[in-house]
Amino acid sequence: MRIGITVPDSREVTGKYKNYFKWVEEVAEPVPLSEKRDLGVSIDALILSGGGDLNARRYGEENLRTEEVSDARDDFEFFALDEALKEKIPVLGICRGMQLINVFFRGSLWQDIDEFGAITGDHTDKEGKDKVHKVRIVKNTMLYSIIGEEIIEVNSHHHESVKKPGESLTVSAYSLKDEIIEGIENPEFKVIAVQWHPERWRSESSERLLRGFVKLTREF
Repeated sequence: MRIGITVPDSREVTGKYKNYFKWVEEVAEPVPLSEKRDLGVSIDALILSGGGDLNARRYGEENLRTEEVSDARDDFEFFALDEALKEKIPVLGICRGMQLINVFFRGSLWQDIDEFGAITGDHTDKEGKDKVHKVRIVKNTMLYSIIGEEIIEVNSHHHESVKKPGESLTVSAYSLKDEIIEGIENPEFKVIAVQWHPERWRSESSERLLRGFVKLTREF
């Protein structure tokens, strides 16, 4: 089984992106993806990874508080997601990946969660470290069926979040403290996304999410 993982440069996987590959190697062969030609390799599932912010113009706003925007990466990942949906392979979005899925389905984002009334420092650290907090998983969702717990502790590193959920997307998790949307999904397309970083959070819930995602691949 091959799982494609989006990265800034498929020729060299560096930094925190290595965590995705170590995580996935336990259950499948990870395949780095950053250009259309990389999709020439057959994959059984797609992970849209974390990274810089999406260009706000994609959801009808000006870039007022976005950081590390890459139109080239946005273009490729929108294409990769579209291809995955056409090929009917499961998709897992993580952090930026969740936000990209939301915008793809015509949703919008808070360019900084303090606009929502939340404290940005509760979800990200200026020094680049993850923040730990609790989320509430909504019952009767795919995410709940996979993780099997209503309240879990997670790690996060983001200053943006989902504002208006995209069309045909269901909210599957919220931050316990401030009600920031932490999970979205579409059961029909086998699309599941979380705002936290399970690939670098060694926990039972992270392992359940990975193995549950692989199970979705087998069910298609």
